[in-house]
This record gives sequence, C-alpha cells and structure tokens, in this order.
Amino acid sequence: MAMVLIAQVLLLMPSLVAGHGEMTVPPSATGLVRPAATCTFGYGMCGHMWYENGTMIPGEPTIDEYSPLKTMKNCPNLGPLCNRHDGPGNALCCYGSEGLAPGKGVDTSRKAPWRAPGTAPITSPCGIEGGNPHGCPAGNPGAGGCMPGGYGHGADGRTFLERAPVAAQWTAGSIETVKFNLHNNHGGGYSYRLCKKPANPMDITEECFTKMPLNFVGDTSTIDYGNPLRNLEIPALSTTNGTFPAGSMWRKNPIPFCVWLTKGPATHCPLGAQFKPPVKGTPEGYGPFSDFDIADKVQVPENVEGDYILSWRWDTEEFYPGQVWTTCANVHISAKQSKSEFHV
Repeated sequence: MAMVLIAQVLLLMPSLVAGHGEMTVPPSATGLVRPAATCTFGYGMCGHMWYENGTMIPGEPTIDEYSPLKTMKNCPNLGPLCNRHDGPGNALCCYGSEGLAPGKGVDTSRKAPWRAPGTAPITSPCGIEGGNPHGCPAGNPGAGGCMPGGYGHGADGRTFLERAPVAAQWTAGSIETVKFNLHNNHGGGYSYRLCKKPANPMDITEECFTKMPLNFVGDTSTIDYGNPLRNLEIPALSTTNGTFPAGSMWRKNPIPFCVWLTKGPATHCPLGAQFKPPVKGTPEGYGPFSDFDIADKVQVPENVEGDYILSWRWDTEEFYPGQVWTTCANVHISAKQSKSEFHV
C-alpha cells in the first residue's frame, strides 16, 4: 500500500531532480533509487547525470537549417572561431550574436544528435552516470578530466532497473501519460521507446529499443507544474521524417534557450530566444528549471504483454560535442480485455 501511495504522489507532482534531463513518469529507475548527491563543475551539474557525452551524428543532417524543428540559430562566419568552442560547447563565433537566419552565416550545430534524430551512437539506452563511460578523455582511469562534461566511469543506468521498487501498470493498446524533467536546456528533441525486459537488465540494448518506438498521441504537450490551474497546454511539433529507426516519431523540445547575448544560467531570455516560444507563457532559457515537467501522451502497441522497459531519449542540439540523455523505467503491460471479458 505504501509503494502505491508513493507512486501516486510521484505522478501528481513535478520533478525535483537536479540533473539536466530525466524521465519522471513513469518514474525512472535511477531517479527512484539514487539520491541527487553527485556534484561536478558548472551550474546545474549536480545530481542525476544519465547520458552519453561527446557523441555526434555519423552522416548528414536530416533536420536541415531551414526546418522549424531546429532549435538553434546560425552564427556569424568568423572563420577559425567557428571551429573552437567554450566550456559548455558553444562555438566561439556565436558570442555577441543574436543569431542568424537559415542560409546565413554558419550552421554550427549540424553534427549535433538532434540534427538526425536517433542516429548518434550511445553506450547505454538507460544512460551512463556522468556521461563518459570510457573516461575523460577516453582511457583516463580516473573520474576527472571532464571539465565541464560530467565525469568518467560512472554507473550504467541499466543496473538500477532491478532495484527500482515501482513498475508502471499499462494496458496493451492504451494511451498513457509520460513526462520528463528538463533541468538544464540543450534544445533538440526526444522520443519514448519500449523493449521487452530480459532476465539480465544488462542485456538490454539500444537496438532493442529501436524495434519498438512509441508514437505520440495528439498535437499538444503540457508544461506540467503539478497544478491544473497553472499547467500550460502548448502546440507540439513532431516528426517521422529522417529519423532512426525510419518512421519513428520524435518531438521537438518546446523550451527555447537564449541567444548568445544572454549567458547562463538563465530562466528567461531578456535579449531574445533561439526560436519563438509555442505560446505566451512558455518557459524559456538555459535553466536550471525544477518546477515543471513536459508531459505527453503515447500510444501503447496492441500486441504486447508482460514486463517491459521504457526508455526516454533526448537528442540535444546546443551542446558540442553532442549529448544524448537517456533514462529507463520498468513497465508491466497487461493484455487488452476483449468485450466478452466485461461483465454486464
């Protein structure tokens, strides 16, 4: 009974995690069993850090610089400065700029994970604590050397699935609510995927999740403050074009971060945002944000039953080299009842 009550409370309240991004409904396994206690350098770099650092798309962008799905403006063409980056990963040629329109200047984010959703390689579909499974730089046996990109040799998020006390209860063919917390903003977009749960969670692979991507339902998302009077429904921008696996549905992160005239941290953009917010009142900035989740509806497939793992994947655009944030949750899916099973 106590665990059911905890699960109900988690569903009603916005996330208080202190990472850069994490699935909150269903509750991620890492969020439930690991306290927000790990801190590294930089603002907002404390707590839940489940991601892949330094990953980029292997081919050409499928979200081109003219696409409304793009979350960053172009930067002035200042030659070598566009090949050099600051600590957070912004090209140095961007600084002092409001950003430029498509076709002008330099498209500095063209190799970022969001520019070809799902194609940037990752080590774990449930995230690596600190983002750097092979060290910083790769081969460094210690946790240091990562300023400001997380820390090296952290735990694999898959190892926490067996210790997570709550499994969400879904039904085949149902429409379910999913949420994630965006603590620090790196633009880009996200998707949700299912994988049949194996006996050993470490056998879960990214390939398994690519076989069962979930579709979003409806054309809106909710900025969820945990208060119906304050929650904000906003238009959602989704795509199935140029995504991996082919035809999988991804949705644009609706929270714009600031143009390069405003430095982070920032929870508003007094000098302008990278793209127009969906509606008036939409939060904007780099963060850190802690008081809202982004909620969506997803369609559960008809022909599934049993224990599954749900993975949330956020392919970013702003950070360089690229980051992909992932967390996982246990889900039990019951068979859909036929009409003959209902009693009159």
